[in-house]
Amino acid sequence: MALDEFEKKFLAAQSATDGPVDEHAFRLALDECRNHFRQLLVDARGEQLRRLEAQAGTFRKEIFLKWQNGFEELATFLYLCEEVGRTLLTSKDNQGASGWKHRALFATHARCLRVAREIEWLLLGGFADGALGRWRTLHELSVVLGLLASRDEELSRRYILHRATENHRAANVYNKFHTQTSSPPIGDEIMLQLASTAEDLKREFGSNFSKDWGWAEEVVGKERVTFADIEALQSRDLMRPNYKWASDDIHGGFNATGGTLGTDGLPTSQLLVGPSISGLLDPAHWTGLALMDATVELLRFRPTLDRIALMDLVREGAEGVRNSFYRIHIEQTAG
Repeated sequence: MALDEFEKKFLAAQSATDGPVDEHAFRLALDECRNHFRQLLVDARGEQLRRLEAQAGTFRKEIFLKWQNGFEELATFLYLCEEVGRTLLTSKDNQGASGWKHRALFATHARCLRVAREIEWLLLGGFADGALGRWRTLHELSVVLGLLASRDEELSRRYILHRATENHRAANVYNKFHTQTSSPPIGDEIMLQLASTAEDLKREFGSNFSKDWGWAEEVVGKERVTFADIEALQSRDLMRPNYKWASDDIHGGFNATGGTLGTDGLPTSQLLVGPSISGLLDPAHWTGLALMDATVELLRFRPTLDRIALMDLVREGAEGVRNSFYRIHIEQTAG
């Protein structure tokens, strides 16, 4: 097997410091090392899986014992919000209903529910920082749903149609790298259709429509819309510091060890690479708030006496999630 560029550089550096190194002997030694490490992995495969299963079982008992009341409140709250969505979607006044706004609100609420369930499982698994990252998505969806709910059909139409411009951009990126990834290209006919649709939308809504958040340009009142603009428009920018914090662990910038939720209470010298029983309060609390806002907005879409009463139950459920996790967090901190 021929040496790659890195291996050639390494061989040259070794030769420069230790004297000439025979390339053939180097390749043989390298192959021997590779085979040795491969065999270690093969031998460890079954053992590592059994160890992981044993550790997962022990950890699950530990984290559930500690946060049980919080998990029970969260599970009940998610069940309530799911039932609200299901009941509204199948209610008489929604059966056979159509329209851009109806479609946008129910589809976005369904995404909120799915992301909230992902957060629940991450919390159960001890991945508070992962849950915080998914809360960031839930917060975006909740704010968007609130904006759509407060406006007319036209904004929901733009929101849905904007997907076509995102598809066009994604297809261009995919085709740019399809050779390097050994993937089949998207055909010319499909690419032409995507480009044509994107151009039609730009002619109808303006050149900025194809940009991120371009569907909200008219209601925000500026050319280059950001999510922060939409937050402010909905008076949800109180959560901007939380959103920024959640973004830190998503992007590739340096993050000090002590800056993660999972290392709360641990020595700052430790590097966390797995689950932790710490730090569950904030992602659980904020998940409750975001899903509460989204579900209340859905209930307001076609209000009835029953739905107004359900709004109060949803608010109480979110408060229950916060209170349960907060009590446990205080007990943990005091202990």
